Amino acid sequence: MYVVPGLIARFKKKHPKIAVSLNIKNTRQVEEEIIQDGFDLGLVGGHIIGDEIETYPWLTDELVPVVQPRHPLAGKRTVTLKDLMKETLIIREVGSATRAEVEKHVPLMNLPMEAVLEMGNPEAVKQVVREGLGIAFLSRFAIEMEIKAKSLKVLKVDGLDIHRQLKIIYRKGKHLSVAAGSLLRTARQIK
Repeated sequence: MYVVPGLIARFKKKHPKIAVSLNIKNTRQVEEEIIQDGFDLGLVGGHIIGDEIETYPWLTDELVPVVQPRHPLAGKRTVTLKDLMKETLIIREVGSATRAEVEKHVPLMNLPMEAVLEMGNPEAVKQVVREGLGIAFLSRFAIEMEIKAKSLKVLKVDGLDIHRQLKIIYRKGKHLSVAAGSLLRTARQIK
């Protein structure tokens, strides 16, 4: 969601007369739209479950823990996994790639988080964190402006490294339109 505007801007410079329609959905919803021919291309961060999807690895993303700047952990140079154990975890909805990645790592970290709040999109997650209601794992791409504005603070956690591959997807066997093919080529130029 946060890297797509730059991609569209590059594409529109090359093809100003081609209309682009952008829908923001979670990974499961995008995959379903691709399968049903609702979308020509999709940009996702999660694991694709269907075998009727072609994937193109695009960018590498990092999920980082964030808190509000006044949070007690925000002042520490590094925190431990044990420090996170008492925190309320704010997560995305089921079907979200961010949630799936966090759920994959939290058990590995042995983090029995005290409580969990579920939000439907990353902007809602950021707002709840800014209000001091807990900690969230968010994409570095999603928090660039908040880090610059100092409205969120990234925690450096010993032994924590969560990366994921952002992918461009389309239906196998689908003949991509000239516009969709050009958008895919434009995306491949961004690294």
